[in-house]
Amino acid sequence: MNKTFVILNNQVTVTISKINGNITSSLGADRALAWLDSDEDEGYEEYAAAIDAVESIILSHACAGVDIASAAYQEGINTTLEAIGNNY
Repeated sequence: MNKTFVILNNQVTVTISKINGNITSSLGADRALAWLDSDEDEGYEEYAAAIDAVESIILSHACAGVDIASAAYQEGINTTLEAIGNNY
């Protein structure tokens, strides 16, 4: 039986089953589009890697049984995303 979670204001969808998991995400999409519209690409690769890491952590937590739909969990992820945004 699959479980699907839609979190972070519909920016992330995680589906897990007994044998695997999948994540689709638009985290960081606004920032990425802004970079594409500019001539400046300094920091983009680091920013994208940081967002990828957050997405991987969310997926691994969901697969491990962590309640990623909880308000506390999502607040923690939002704080992490804010910190990434402040650094790039």
